[in-house]
Amino acid sequence: DLGALVESVDLMDEGGGVQTVPRTDLGFRYRCADLGGRWALSARLKLRPGDGNGILTSVEKQLARRAERQPLGTKNCGSVFKNPPGDFAARLIEAAGLKGHRIGGARVSPKHANFIENTDNASAADVRQLIALIKKTVRDRFGTDLELEVWTVGE
Repeated sequence: DLGALVESVDLMDEGGGVQTVPRTDLGFRYRCADLGGRWALSARLKLRPGDGNGILTSVEKQLARRAERQPLGTKNCGSVFKNPPGDFAARLIEAAGLKGHRIGGARVSPKHANFIENTDNASAADVRQLIALIKKTVRDRFGTDLELEVWTVGE
């Protein structure tokens, strides 16, 4: 849980103003923090000493696991949806038959269904339409409302 290590975060608002906000004002929870519509520029972390070799081995294993399961060599923004309680967004999207589905230049990754790849100059509209289709299909098939983990901007 990265949030437990955060001491403060530098946030930028829409006007370009930057403010340092302490961890206690950010409302950290699973894969989420209350940034108040601002962008995180940097964070100060409080780390503790540990076994360097053990940490390196652990990080290498995690990176190898990600490389096996995630489309790291593609243009994507990472996980699109938060995992709903007791389930996985990728499992629901795949079970809904959407793995590999495409709208314009945006495609549900054939490697990991919770990633949307830009395969052919996808527009923001392509991505938004694909997100809407995924949300509707999963809701209709499984009664689960997927919640976005990303912000969308642009047209």
